[in-house]
Amino acid sequence: MISIIIRTKNEEKYLKKCLLILNQQNFNNYEIIIIDNNSSDNTIKIAKKFKCKIIYYPKNLKFNYSKAINIAINSSKGNLISILSAHCIPYDNYWMYNAVKHFENIDVGAVYSKQIPTKNSKSSDTRDLFQVFRSETIYQSKDSYFNNASSFFRKSLWNSNKFDEKINGLEDLCWAREIQKKNYKIVYEPKSKVYHYHGINQNTDEKRLLRHIKILKDRKFI
Repeated sequence: MISIIIRTKNEEKYLKKCLLILNQQNFNNYEIIIIDNNSSDNTIKIAKKFKCKIIYYPKNLKFNYSKAINIAINSSKGNLISILSAHCIPYDNYWMYNAVKHFENIDVGAVYSKQIPTKNSKSSDTRDLFQVFRSETIYQSKDSYFNNASSFFRKSLWNSNKFDEKINGLEDLCWAREIQKKNYKIVYEPKSKVYHYHGINQNTDEKRLLRHIKILKDRKFI
């Protein structure tokens, strides 16, 4: 079984599209869990229409990406976990199948998808997505690039390596590096595709950029 974790914060614009294509996947053994960060729009109403399991991020806590994922996985039933941004729309009905097939290989610990721009993506985001997400499947033994906008991994690995709540961002890369230390491979699968309108750098958001650079330096990636 796969547990799909979707983090939300006022995602009414994209969530319905995301959930519609999830319910058309060529894979039928899965659950969808929404972890919501105090949305004030129609996000929850949409999620309820699709019968998603809804968990609310504690209002008394500052939002942390890692903590949100960990809270949701604690309530999951699947032996495989998928993290999907609410504004990432699976490209087709095989988004899940094309990723999950890699877990037949016991050496594979995690898989991440190709991200492609939408018609509304800014030029810089379109460029970044093209440069990062190429067209060939890659098995990564040392390169720990991994992306939780659309990812899949074994819950058993999460049980022994939770996402690091001391950082707020790049939790995916840090987690992937720890998994590789245990000799698991990270797979990039371009046939598992999602539309991602703001790309990986959010049009070079300066505040986000500085936060990520600090994490990269603190964790000795650079």
